[in-house]
Amino acid sequence: MEFGEKKFINPTGWNFGIQYRILMGVLTLGVLLFDVANGQIGIRGIIILVFGILVLFTRSKLEIDFEGKKYRESRYLFGIFIYGAWAPFPEFEYVSVFNARISNTFSSRANQSTITVEELQVNLVYNKNRRITVCVLPDKEKAFAASIYFSQKLGGIRRLNATVKPFEWLD
Repeated sequence: MEFGEKKFINPTGWNFGIQYRILMGVLTLGVLLFDVANGQIGIRGIIILVFGILVLFTRSKLEIDFEGKKYRESRYLFGIFIYGAWAPFPEFEYVSVFNARISNTFSSRANQSTITVEELQVNLVYNKNRRITVCVLPDKEKAFAASIYFSQKLGGIRRLNATVKPFEWLD
């Protein structure tokens, strides 16, 4: 995450979930080993290899250009091939810091396991309830520092603490 004077860049994570990356990794490796054992790599192996690379190495990031008043949610492969269109800023109303509970459930025939992680999201809110999540952070100090940064960069818009009930306005 880069908090810059003119630009903010946040790699938001993998474009595909862990289960798809594992599946494509195993499938790609299996096809390649099968083809190598047979002494040839066919078109099937090349197609699986290309899809495997796309799934395994495609990531997402959010870029905000404060000078140009635009943003884009982009995808990139190996940090080189970037695609995603720039969009003008909507009329942001406030910055919110929000508790997010993220759960992943893994299951098999005999067992099921759920992993829950609590994180803090910093959101730019517009049109009353539409939002752009600009970063997800593990602790309150960093999240509130990020909310101050975005508030200042966007002309001093209001900040909302949505980690407590009832919500409270900061400033």
